[in-house]
Amino acid sequence: MTQHSSAAERRPGLTIRQTRGQVSLVSSLPASPPARRLALRSGGTQALISGAGRRPGNLALWDIDAGQVLWRTTVEVASPTPLASGPKLLAVYGDGRIGSGRERLACFTDDGQIEWERQLPDRASQVRASSAQILAGCRNGYLYSFDLDGNLTWQFLIPASDRERGAPPTDRPSDRPCPYFLSVSPEGERVLCNSFDRLFMLDAEGHLLWRWRTTTVVLSSRRSALVPDPDAPGGLRRVILAPGQAEPIGARLVITGSRSMSAPSISGIAVAPRGSASVVASYGRMAWLDRRGREVSEIAVEGGVFAFDASTDLARLVCGNSTVLRFYHGRKLVRSVPVDGFHRVQVRSDGEQVVAWYGARLLAFRSDGELLCEIATTKPITDAALTDAGLVLAADWIFRLSFMR
Repeated sequence: MTQHSSAAERRPGLTIRQTRGQVSLVSSLPASPPARRLALRSGGTQALISGAGRRPGNLALWDIDAGQVLWRTTVEVASPTPLASGPKLLAVYGDGRIGSGRERLACFTDDGQIEWERQLPDRASQVRASSAQILAGCRNGYLYSFDLDGNLTWQFLIPASDRERGAPPTDRPSDRPCPYFLSVSPEGERVLCNSFDRLFMLDAEGHLLWRWRTTTVVLSSRRSALVPDPDAPGGLRRVILAPGQAEPIGARLVITGSRSMSAPSISGIAVAPRGSASVVASYGRMAWLDRRGREVSEIAVEGGVFAFDASTDLARLVCGNSTVLRFYHGRKLVRSVPVDGFHRVQVRSDGEQVVAWYGARLLAFRSDGELLCEIATTKPITDAALTDAGLVLAADWIFRLSFMR
């Protein structure tokens, strides 16, 4: 194990710099084909890793500490998405367009054989695995729940919104309501999902508990705004803003900037244990909801929210856009960190560490936004996973690092 100081020190394909704590490179393994996505088993020493494209061996189980591949198989679809749920190893892969494509969910044994396989009737929007169930959002409008043996336990159809009810079906499958983001409470009692600007809370059996809708206003220019209006064509009404006007009539929030968007939308969701609270990030604000889906607080976020993650108890949150990452303790902003580019962010389950990556650079922070280190790789970072002890990175190499507490 090598200790790194604040001076840059090189390893195969990796440079660590600006270290404010002790960061150790535990192991590094070349990935062939180059890694695209990874899922860690509990303990963080084994990782199910998908490779780029349809190359032979594009799904493999790695023992990272031992530096060896335990098994490797080929999935005849480009870049499958790996998942880990307790002892189960899963992969999601599909092809075709939304509306006419397909998606498969496969569970693998410890020696790489398919234990069971299920097919969704359309492309998947997002799949989540918890300790007791596998949730699959499908572009046909359904959220499917499977147990760990692959049995379908329930399904929930996203209901039509007020403005969609009675309207002719859209010709574009991508415009149809479907479960997009998914969040499961740690004990599995509550499931949160969204469709465009609406949010739905379900219990563990798939029953709808409450629904909520964001009221974010989206600017198409600096002089006008699109305001949600169920009676207007497309559900949006354009309002001309007077000089210095902060809120058009009928709106609660204006997103500053000139970026054009087609509709209000949710960019991230999280649910606390047993559904005691929820946080919703949209393109101009974050809203806090109570256990009954009532909005209790909101924070305007200048520049919008395009990346979002939270700790298990929602006590630590991070949101970001192309210019800044913002760190929150509860609803209090503790630090803003300038960045260049749309970073993916991940908050460790206990909230004590955060990573953000874009291209071939990853930034590691403490929960208050203090920079621990900056990591640069020779090839773009395609995925990362925080563990209790450190971090695993996927690029053309697989890197495992540890952070001293």
